[in-house]
Amino acid sequence: IAWVNATKTVQGLRWHSPMLDDISAAKSWSKVEAGMRRMFLKEVLGKLPVAQHFMFGTLLRAAEGMSADAEKVVGEEDVGEVEVTVDGMKHKHSANSWGDCCGIKVPSAVGARLEARKHGEDPGLRRLPFD
Repeated sequence: IAWVNATKTVQGLRWHSPMLDDISAAKSWSKVEAGMRRMFLKEVLGKLPVAQHFMFGTLLRAAEGMSADAEKVVGEEDVGEVEVTVDGMKHKHSANSWGDCCGIKVPSAVGARLEARKHGEDPGLRRLPFD
């Protein structure tokens, strides 16, 4: 704090570094550490989008049998491309893991869980398709 005060041209820690001023008012460093841990848990680990950037295969292991359910859903007739005419427009259907190639809306984790509970299911860990 002395170095910051010596470097800054404005007098007073409160004016040029209000966060340092707040931290320096703490009674002990354990209070500062506890606050930083709480903030990290809530603001970083508590948010879903952060998990999109992890290398899932090495850091987060898939549950046993997680790929087996996708193999059951996609039958032999769904493999490959099928040309379909809808309202006079031709387009090709191609198989994917969630069974819809024509634009699926990506559910939020909370919304997907609530929807599963409405139907009496609790899938636990499951895949969420990300675009």
